Amino acid sequence: YLKTKHLFKFIIDFFKLGSFASIFIFFYTFNLIARADNYGDYKNLKFYSYLDTSGEKIIDLVDRSQKVIFYPKENTPMCKSNNYWGYVKGAYKDTDGFYKSYLVICSNKIMRYTNKYYKNDLTQKLQYFINGTLNHEALHSAQLCKSRPYFKPFGINNGYFSKSIRDKVYGSEVYAKNTPEDDLIEMEAFYVEDKPYLVIYYLRKYCY
Repeated sequence: YLKTKHLFKFIIDFFKLGSFASIFIFFYTFNLIARADNYGDYKNLKFYSYLDTSGEKIIDLVDRSQKVIFYPKENTPMCKSNNYWGYVKGAYKDTDGFYKSYLVICSNKIMRYTNKYYKNDLTQKLQYFINGTLNHEALHSAQLCKSRPYFKPFGINNGYFSKSIRDKVYGSEVYAKNTPEDDLIEMEAFYVEDKPYLVIYYLRKYCY
């Protein structure tokens, strides 16, 4: 009670200064505190329990990005209506001037697939697919941070990738309407699915 009383006294004394600057500083600071309170909400999402140490670091880097504010989400309507395991939306600029986007993991779809094809080592495969999907989408987050509000490739491997990766892009109806640049963006994301250290590198370099 005493702490609350002192806080209210401080606020009242602060506003007695009567300047617009003091009012602006107070509300701006309060807004930043409110934003900070939202960090870590991803820990309540289903996919989080399947992340390894690198995955936990990656989702935290995405969540705390400074160039684009990402909202981690799970099992959105787009997950039901499209053949996605995850996706990142293009950035939009809000009225406060912040770029915002969504990183989504379609964990229910991943779980249904794993239940159907990998009954014997279910937990291990779920961890593998969910961490790989997060690595893929987190690289898209870094691509977005670099060239917001658009995705741009980094030039990984000078655009050369293995046949298995090329087939995932060129052979999928999901990417049928891609431009050549879009194909590169996707191939880079497939390339890092088993390379979390590269995802961490690009997030730190371009999102902060």
